[in-house]
Parts: sequence; structure tokens; C-alpha cells
Amino acid sequence: MFGSVGGVFSGLSRRFTTAAVSLNSDAINLLHHVRLLCSLGHLQEALKLFYSITPPPPLVHSHHTYAALFHACARRSSLPQGQALHHHMLLHNPNPVFDLFLINHVVNICAKCGSLDYARQLFDEMPERNIVSWTALVFWVCPAWSA
Repeated sequence: MFGSVGGVFSGLSRRFTTAAVSLNSDAINLLHHVRLLCSLGHLQEALKLFYSITPPPPLVHSHHTYAALFHACARRSSLPQGQALHHHMLLHNPNPVFDLFLINHVVNICAKCGSLDYARQLFDEMPERNIVSWTALVFWVCPAWSA
């Protein structure tokens, strides 16, 4: 499982802000390549490439790459890979800002893969929610809708 969620969102900024950190063109190209692999359905290769980027890019630069990877994990119903990616994101971004877009992806993969308790825990701890947040949880809780 993901481990304890307690406090993941406490003290986090409510807005996604940009950091004064820049990436070199090689890192930017690698992130783009990871997103391309995801879109082509090559999840294993995308994850391998993403995890090989050292140092890991800050969330402000890898926001869309994490989203593409979470989406690819959800498409494949790969909860273990989604869990590992979520752990990686939290580990390498010790002071992350709250990112509704990414957390909605995490809630979706957890709920889709049957980890409803954890999806609900994440949902309950979100400082803000939108229609996507509600849909991600409700869709998978109501089996008639997801069948």
C-alpha cells in the first residue's frame, strides 16, 4: 500500500507555483520522451526512463510527466506502479505544493484498481476538490457506472 497518508496535504500551498529552478535541454527532452512513451502505451519503458533521470526534476518541471505516467498506470490498472510513482513523487518533492490535477490522477488510479479506502483517504484530505475529484471517486465506487 502507499503507507500512511496522514498529513500529506497539511501545510501545503493551495496553488501550483513556479520555482526558480531551470532544467537543461537534455532533461526537458527526456521528460518529453517519457510523455511520448506514455501516449504510445509503453508504460514500462516510460517509467524506466523517468526513474533514470538524475537528479529527479522538481515537480514544477515534471508536473505533466507525472500526470501522463499516472494516467498510463490507470489505463493499465497497474496499482503497484502507480503506488511506486506516487511514493517517488512525494520522496523527491519533500515540500510539494498541493496540485489538484495530480492528486485527482492518484485518486483515480487508486479507485480504479480497487484501493477504495486509500482513494477515499486521499479525497478526504484534499484541501480543495473539483468535479474531476468527485467523479474519480464516485465513478469507481458505483459498479453499475464502471461496468
